[in-house]
Amino acid sequence: MTIRLLCIGDELLDGRIANTNQQTITQAVWDAGYTVDQAVSIGDNQKALVLAMRAIGTGADVVICTGGLGPTDDDRTVQGFAQMAALPLVRDGATEADLRAFYAKRNRTMPVSNLKQADIPQGATPIPNPNGTAVGIQHTVGITEWFLLPGVPREMQPMMETWVLPWLHAHRRQHQHHRVITTVKCVGVGESDIADRLASLYPLPEGVTIRYQVPFPEVHVHCCTTTPEAEAVHTHIQTALADCAYTTAAETFGETVVQHLRDQHATVAIAESCTGGRVSQILTAVPGSSSVVLAGVVAYSNASKVSILGVDKALIDAHGAVSSAVAAAMAEAIRNQTGATIGLATTGIAGPDGGTEEKPVGTVYSAIATKSGTHTERLQLSGQRDQIQCRAAVAVLHRMVTFK
Repeated sequence: MTIRLLCIGDELLDGRIANTNQQTITQAVWDAGYTVDQAVSIGDNQKALVLAMRAIGTGADVVICTGGLGPTDDDRTVQGFAQMAALPLVRDGATEADLRAFYAKRNRTMPVSNLKQADIPQGATPIPNPNGTAVGIQHTVGITEWFLLPGVPREMQPMMETWVLPWLHAHRRQHQHHRVITTVKCVGVGESDIADRLASLYPLPEGVTIRYQVPFPEVHVHCCTTTPEAEAVHTHIQTALADCAYTTAAETFGETVVQHLRDQHATVAIAESCTGGRVSQILTAVPGSSSVVLAGVVAYSNASKVSILGVDKALIDAHGAVSSAVAAAMAEAIRNQTGATIGLATTGIAGPDGGTEEKPVGTVYSAIATKSGTHTERLQLSGQRDQIQCRAAVAVLHRMVTFK
């Protein structure tokens, strides 16, 4: 099924607003098992709009339009669609009645301009708007099914969920295979490294696509298959990425870590220096994480490492604050002070200054202290200051989850 998207409004082209509707609709279509193969943004000029509608509708099974429905002069989507389809506009009595009722219920006088929203192309079906006055419109032109939806997200989204998506499912072609999507979410590796690991899969079997998404500092690998025999590809991906993957489900990295702690009946306390509280933030962003997170301390200066955590000043003088020895001492101190099962610590140089030849910017030491001992790790991270901090926070948590 060929599905296309037309987003309408001058505000999309002059930078006044971000086009979040495109992301919302394409994601909803993807999650439903389909793909938007073309998305176009166009302004409110009616002549240009008609040309864009003719172009995007050619060869399409479905076109979804958002924006340009409403009572003002620059709301021209319905007029443009009617011109493109060579249909007259007619006043829909039920829609007019709903408009009048909307204002009467609120003890407000309806502006006459609102009646424009009751004019729909002849033969078209109005789509109810539970959150506003601009009705959507559905109509078939040739082989193409058109859906005209409001541009206001809170009005558009219910129409997608209760009208457009059910229509797509009801009209799934009999020969169209159900699409299976596996998403593997990874941390600690780059997109190119993952691509190298999966290189042996190429050329991909027919009916298989692999797509990458990089929501920093993670990499998500989406494998889409439409044939049962392609299941082996899913298995290969999960095996190749086993050491860096944290989930194939919808949960976030933080949720996965918190659940791991719950499953292990473990608690954690964190002493942070260079990460500035980011490790604690990842965990405490998860509702109910207080059952496993006992404490988080940002001991940023050397003095605070000594006074708050009790790290031996002589240790800092001998090895430097950015060292394996100090990271271990921090993790052990926070674990002992709180009684947590696990103590975590980070200390490093996030930059842009402070690096040396021996310890350049991006040098981070992490430590994990448990009853069986303390493990430290040196990381050499790249990026801007906030990127190094974020990568270090994720790295120590991922190491904790995979630590044996």
